[in-house]
This record gives sequence, C-alpha cells and structure tokens, in this order.
Amino acid sequence: MINIKTLLDNPPQRIGGFKKTIKTCKKMWQVGDNWVHQVVLTDETGDILTDVMIGKQCIKLQRTQEIHVVVGETRNDYDKIVLFVEEYVIASATEPPYVPNFTGEEKVVRSKIKCWLVASGIQSKQINLSDNFDVAKAKIELLVDFIME
Repeated sequence: MINIKTLLDNPPQRIGGFKKTIKTCKKMWQVGDNWVHQVVLTDETGDILTDVMIGKQCIKLQRTQEIHVVVGETRNDYDKIVLFVEEYVIASATEPPYVPNFTGEEKVVRSKIKCWLVASGIQSKQINLSDNFDVAKAKIELLVDFIME
C-alpha cells in the first residue's frame, strides 16, 4: 500500500495506483490550454502538497473527495516534496464501491485483453519496461475496464 510517508521519503519517483482523500483545495492556474489545481492530499501517515493536471475544462476539485491517482510523480520543488498528478479518477459519491465479481469467461477475456494491451504497449513503446509497475498496471486496468464496458 502506498502511503504519504512513502511518497515523502522516496522522491523523485513515478507512481500510481493508489487512492487518497483531498484535505484542502488551494489555488488554480492555467498552463497553456490546461488547468492545474493545487490541493493537499492526506492519509493516516501525513499530508502532501499536490498539483493535479485537470485538463482543458476548469473543473474544481472539492475537499473530502477521494482521488484515485493513476499516474503521478513526486518532485523536489523549492525545498519541499510535491506530488504532480497527470492522470486521475475521482470516485463518485453516488456510486457504490466497485467490487469485481467476474465469471470464468470474463476472467479469460480480461486476461487476454491485458495480454494484448501489454504486448502492443511494449511494441509501440508506450509501456517502458523500466517504468514503475504500479503505474503501468493502473493504466492497463483502466483500459481493460473501458474496453469491457
């Protein structure tokens, strides 16, 4: 399990595949066509200042929302460690928690899709074998879920 203490103790690193709660929402600014929202993420081990790349739509994140970090990177920024989030998913408050309950056939289909995605990702150099495993796994799981819908 990736916690805030681990992020603060081991910068810089690319990381992903974890959920945290937004404790505080701070400023927003525009970089080119994209918006960035600065927030503080928290868990039981501490807090970390986080810059979240929102995209072209200026959608404000909200305090107490749970954010699933798909792709992020810790950086040393002005004598403090900052998490920069490139890809994320916000959990909807109205959605029940997702509990995978796949049949045997679904498991086979999902594993074949994963295999094809990994093979094509390596061949097209979209997946680097030296990348963080958690980041690659989170990206592939999101793609599999998208394909299976």
